[in-house]
Formats: sequence, C-alpha cells, structure tokens
Amino acid sequence: MNKKGKSISLERKLLWLMGLRVVIITTLLGIAIAIQIIYQEEFLPFNPLYYIIGLTYFLSIIYALFFNYIKESFLAAYLQIVGDLLIISFLVYLTGGVKSSFSFLYLISIISASIILFRRGAVLMASLSGILYCSLIFLMYYQIFPGPFDLAQFSRREIYYNVFLNLFGFFTIALLSSYLSENLEVFKFRLEKKSKDFVGLKAFNQHIIDCMSSGLITTDLKGKVILLNKSAEHITGYSCSMVRGKNFFELFNGSQDDLEEVKDKLAKKRVYRFDRYFNHRTGKKLFIGISATRLMMNGNKDTGYIFIFQDLTELKRLEDEVKIKERMAAIGEMAAGIAHEIRNPLAAMSGSVQMLNRNPLLSPEQQRLMDIIIKESERLNLIISNFLQYARPAPHQPVPTNIWRLLEETVTLLNNSEERRPDHHIIPQSSDPRLTYLCDPNQMKQVFWNLATNSLKAMPDGGDLIIELGANKKGGLTISFKDEGIGISDKAMERLFQPFSSSFKRGTGLGMAIVYRIIKNHQGRIEVKRGTEKGTEVLIHLPPVGGEGIKQAEHQKNRI
Repeated sequence: MNKKGKSISLERKLLWLMGLRVVIITTLLGIAIAIQIIYQEEFLPFNPLYYIIGLTYFLSIIYALFFNYIKESFLAAYLQIVGDLLIISFLVYLTGGVKSSFSFLYLISIISASIILFRRGAVLMASLSGILYCSLIFLMYYQIFPGPFDLAQFSRREIYYNVFLNLFGFFTIALLSSYLSENLEVFKFRLEKKSKDFVGLKAFNQHIIDCMSSGLITTDLKGKVILLNKSAEHITGYSCSMVRGKNFFELFNGSQDDLEEVKDKLAKKRVYRFDRYFNHRTGKKLFIGISATRLMMNGNKDTGYIFIFQDLTELKRLEDEVKIKERMAAIGEMAAGIAHEIRNPLAAMSGSVQMLNRNPLLSPEQQRLMDIIIKESERLNLIISNFLQYARPAPHQPVPTNIWRLLEETVTLLNNSEERRPDHHIIPQSSDPRLTYLCDPNQMKQVFWNLATNSLKAMPDGGDLIIELGANKKGGLTISFKDEGIGISDKAMERLFQPFSSSFKRGTGLGMAIVYRIIKNHQGRIEVKRGTEKGTEVLIHLPPVGGEGIKQAEHQKNRI
C-alpha cells in the first residue's frame, strides 16, 4: 500500500475513533442520568462525572475542528488516545480506583490503539495505561490523592492482585488485538492487490476481446445475446444494448431450428462452422462466416455459446469472380477452336449464296430465302467475331486518353445507330471533361458501346440513359450507365457476366462477358445496382494510375 493509501486509511480510523468516543460518552451520560432519576440518593459523585463528560465532548469537537489541519496523522492518533487515557484515569479516580467499574475503558483505548497504531502503538498505550493505573492506585492508597473512597479497607494483597490482573489484561489485550489488527491489515492489503490484479486482468481480457478483428457474440443456452465486442458492433451495425436479450439467429436471418442444428453439431464436435447472408443495420447485404462453440464454466457445464464471425463479403465476391474467370477461360478456349473451324466454311457459304442471289431467274420466294441465308450468315459471323474477341482479345495497349472524348464519340455513334429509338434520350454528364486516364482507347470504347446498347435494349418503351463520368474517392475514375429499363432478374443477375447468357432476344450473350474481361485487364471493377422498381445502373470503377505510368506509356507511344 502506498503512502497516500495509508494516509487515507489512517484518517478513516481516526474518524472512527472520534465517533466511538462520542458513542461511549453519550452512553455513559445516559446511564448517569438514568441512575439519578431512579435513585434519588446520590451515592456517586455525579457532578464531577458530568464535568468529565462535558470535557470529552469539548475535546471531541476540538479534534473534529482541527482534523483537516493536522498533517501528522499518527501524532494526532497518539494525542487523542493519550487524552482518552487521562480522562479514563480521572474517571476511575472519581469512581473509586480499585472499586471503579470503568477500568474496562482502558481496554477499549488499547484496542483502539492496536487498530490505528498496530502493535507498537498498542504496547505503548498498554504501558501508559499500566503506569497511570498503578500510579493512581498508589496515590489513592497512601491518600496522597484523597479520593471519594478510602482504599485502606483493602489489604495490600488485594491491591496487588487487582493491579496485576489489570496489567495482565492491558498487555494481553494489546498483543492479541494488535496481532489481529496487523493480520487484518495484511489480508486487506492482499485483497486490495488481488482486486487490482483482477480488475487489471478483466480490463486486459476486455481489451483483447475488443481488439479482435473478428466479431464475437456470446449467448445463453437459449441463444439470447449477452455480449458483443467492438468488431461485432462494427460488422453488424448494432450496439450491445440494442441486441442484448434478442435471439442470435433471428438477428442473423435464421430461426430456432438453426439453434437446434448448432446444438446437434456441437454435441459431436468442438467447433461448428457455417455461413449465411446478413442484412446490416443500414440495409447492406453481407456474407458472414460464423464459427460456433460451447461456452463452458465450472468444469464441463455448458452455460451458453460463443459465435465468432467475419465479414466475407469481399472474399465471396472474389470467389465468384474466380469462378466466372474459370468458366470464361474454359469457354474461351473452346470458342477459339470452334470459331476457326466454322468461319472459313461460313465465308465460303456466304459468298456462294451472294453469287447465287445475283441470278435474275430466281423467283421472289427464292430471293427471300437467299436474303434470309445472307442475313443469318452475317449474324453468325458477328457471333464468331465476338467469340474471337472474347477468346483472344487484342493486346492491351494503354495510352493517356481523354475519357470524356471517348464517351462523346460513343454517344455520337449511338445517336446514329439502329439501337436508338426516337423516344430514347442519351444524357452524358461529367464533373471534369478534362479527365485523362491510362487505358486502351479501342477496348474502352468497346466497353462503352456494349453497356450503352444494353441499356437501350432494356428500354423498349423509351426512356433516359444517363452516362456520368467522374473521379472517385480513391483517385481513380467511375463511369456510370443508368437506365430506366425493365431491370435485371435475380437469375439473370447471377449469370450476368457468363458467356451466352443474354437477356435479350437475338443477343449473343457475349457483350457483358467482353466488358468484364476488358475492365479486369485494366485492373478495374464492375458494380451492378438494381432499382427499387425499375432501371439498372452499371458502374465501372477504375483504379488510380500514377503519373509515372502515364509518362512510361507516352514514352512507349513515341518510340512506336
């Protein structure tokens, strides 16, 4: 215990001593008054007793007034206890010395000294009590101090016996009480140290839990939430006070059956892992991976469950992208082989039909059939060309490019294409038309064309197509294509970037697959947002490109 702690403890003991003194004197005053009321004859010198009681009250008030000004608390303790011994000696003198019934008050003062001043103070006060008591009896016995009672009626043997018993009691009480007081202080110190260690350990454990990157939720056996750490609050968007007492699986879009499944799994193994989709408090959909284990206390007694979970949304997205890449790679290899095998005979067939179509002897029905063959062969050639572009894209040749100029060229082509109808309105917007990016302009123009034509096809009844260009927070670019069309179904959303998964009639299903490959070659990312009722927004997020990359591209361009 430090010096400040000892000082505070001693001050509390002194306050306790002053309170005890007032209680004893008040009790003594009440007894004296009761005796005088009951017994009219005055067999005790009550007037001097009242003087002692008044003096004690007066000293207690003095002690209380000057308590805050006494710097040396041990000195204050010694002064108060010595003052008490003097008053007790005077009280014993007034009430008959050896015959006095108040000699036990010495013991109370000695016990007080052992509590406040421990063994050294208790022995000193016991010695002082013995000196005062022996001196008082000696002076009264030889009538040096004439008292209210004559002690000559007692033999010396009785006097010595009485004095010996009191001295024995003084020192015995001093040793025993100081021993108990010191042990109590030691145990108190140990308890305080253990308490501090426990508080420190608790804070340390809480700090570890809060510093975990994974979310942690503890529940009772019924699945009711008890505790969330900081990461769990961040991942879910809910504070501990908001979900405490709620069912864990109801919070994570489940039911009571899920809890029963967890119980069955944990009965067979120590950890059970599962995953599910979860709606963040803000409404954002997350993919969560959860590990469940039993919470055991007092041996092997189950008291609840511990759920540790991570936000795997980004990992799930990357996993889906890898699957798409694998499918696209497999289909691309197949497409490259098939395209070369089909294109040559197709060109021969198309050329032959065109030659036959020039024959003036053909009937109108034959002419119509020839036109159908030529048109379908052109469509098949377009599919094969897209195949080859997807399977073996042109080399990536990035150069510093004004993206706004590319978008304007694309809009001009769209306004003069068959895809645009009179009730279609194409609205290009840009926060900075001077934005320059290191990219392959031909491939990027292909991306803009595919996305814009898809948006126009999604608006068969007309509508606005808003194309917006701007810088994003990370220093790159974001290009948005937002239409008012029919939207995308859940099934189409899952297969959006897969080849041959077109949502439009007579579509090749390669447009979005080609867009995906080009954007990935530029280290970018595609995000698709569905409207609440209708419409779709496709966002292209391109990463920042440093000045050194632009300089190198310009240098390479100059060399070529």
